[in-house]
Amino acid sequence: MQSGVVRHLARHRESFTAGILGFLFFAVTVGIEKLDPRNIAWMTFKDQRAHWVGWLFFADDRWRWPLGVNPRYGWGGVNSIVYTDSWPLFALLFKAIDLEIFDRGQYFGLALASCAIALFVGAEKLFRLLGLSHIQSLIGSIVLTTTPLFWWTQRWYSAISGGLCLLVWAFVYCLRTRRESRFRMLPWLVILLLAIATNFYLFGIVAPLWLAAVLSPGIRSRSDFGRLASSLVVTGLASALVMYVLGYFAMPVSSSSTGRYGIYTANLLGLFDVNSSSRLLPELPSPPLQYEPTSLGIGALLILAVAMVRLFVSPRQVVTVLVPAVRRHAWLTTSVLAMFAFAVSNYMTIGERGYNFEIHYRVWQLFSVFQSSVRFIWPLTALATIALVVISTRLKLIGMTLLVSACLLQVFDVWPQFRTVAERQDGTDSPIQYEYALWSALPSQYSTLAIHWPENRRTGWDECGYAAAMTAREARCGYLSRASGLEAIGAQQELKLLNGDPDQSVVYWLNQGWVLDHAATLRMLYGNGRHAFLLPADDTIANTEFVYFFPDCDSADDCAFLGRRPNALDDVLNRLARG
Repeated sequence: MQSGVVRHLARHRESFTAGILGFLFFAVTVGIEKLDPRNIAWMTFKDQRAHWVGWLFFADDRWRWPLGVNPRYGWGGVNSIVYTDSWPLFALLFKAIDLEIFDRGQYFGLALASCAIALFVGAEKLFRLLGLSHIQSLIGSIVLTTTPLFWWTQRWYSAISGGLCLLVWAFVYCLRTRRESRFRMLPWLVILLLAIATNFYLFGIVAPLWLAAVLSPGIRSRSDFGRLASSLVVTGLASALVMYVLGYFAMPVSSSSTGRYGIYTANLLGLFDVNSSSRLLPELPSPPLQYEPTSLGIGALLILAVAMVRLFVSPRQVVTVLVPAVRRHAWLTTSVLAMFAFAVSNYMTIGERGYNFEIHYRVWQLFSVFQSSVRFIWPLTALATIALVVISTRLKLIGMTLLVSACLLQVFDVWPQFRTVAERQDGTDSPIQYEYALWSALPSQYSTLAIHWPENRRTGWDECGYAAAMTAREARCGYLSRASGLEAIGAQQELKLLNGDPDQSVVYWLNQGWVLDHAATLRMLYGNGRHAFLLPADDTIANTEFVYFFPDCDSADDCAFLGRRPNALDDVLNRLARG
């Protein structure tokens, strides 16, 4: 058996070596300590907390159908693990494993490590398909993966950052399809479904590459048309099924359009704007909300500069490499450029200058499914880096030297930011603080915590959601990528509160401004001592935002869990009036 393992490793030594590099990449950019499921203190950014809190509710809930629904977190019972961006693929896996260490912890470190290994293995295969040697492929993989888009967003969006390994594998199968003049459905189906099970943006990015691969062999006969039709039907049905199972359709279809197309748009100078990821290159001026990475690494820019000089001195050498490659991969090039056009969106920016383009309202609504249109420039960034690595190896006399120099320069340039991303607080202490003594003593008749007025992503959502998750309650608060029907839910909630008919099973987190605005009505309805109002503890974010309202205090015992803390409505109103 041992000799069999050795023979297997020998046959796949290139992939094994690339996998080791991938794990080292994870260790440097994320940190080995993040593999510990108990290590939750590093998830300090609000997006990471949103992913994690969504997972806590999902892990603690029973299995439902569709499998990905997560109705105890959010509003109206319409939510799923998809809309907290909690990496649905791994969420389902670790819910099935059902170990407390994960149910109360995190799996994002393990997921990022797996994707880092897959990223390097895919990159090595990609460069080998392009004719590079194993050593050149490994060096090229480092140049590609140290491009900011593959690590810069790990601090915010674990799933989409780690899932970018699928972009590299999509390029691999684009090349294989072109080389073999035969479309393989199964690998593409796996890539597309994994993208859906990771983040819908990834599906939007790899789907055009899949279409390019389908069209690459050409449509010259009836059998070719049949292949195209069968691919479209099978892929469409399988994608819709997986989306249903994961809970994509838990939200109404109308909520999928955010009305924010072009909010996070690409800059035409984005390929050269390092956006604080470089220690050597200056950051170019750009409008607000253009912070997601789109730039080439400094090593790729070095290769580009040398190639431009060589083009001026000896144009034939560069042209003979570049032009045939573009012709061979015309569909791939077209799909990447089409995504670039979409990334520029209806608001085109060049540096700090912006230009609006009117588009039809229905088109704008359709495109608003993707409010971060900037992400569709990522395939161009990756493809340009891949092309520059290949060009460097084709330049006579200086090829290998240039590639190694570009690699070393790029690693040196981004190393401080690698450490900034990786060196975050570690430990088992939660990044979200809440009043443990209060909420753990809350009587069982209170099954829900609800913020009023309901608003997605409002300040305090994390304390509300985390307190509910840790005490096995429902939360009508949250940070979701989509939320539906909040106006109607808020109106219904307001009607109950101002008619003296609050839900007795709900602890309301009332906005302090709302409480002051309705002070007279609240005194009339709830000033009889049968209800409790409480200001949050001073060391919580909720202290400056909310008043806790406990509707069920008919007897002294009902609210004995509040202890000696002032909980009369007049006490709270007087303290709020004093500021």
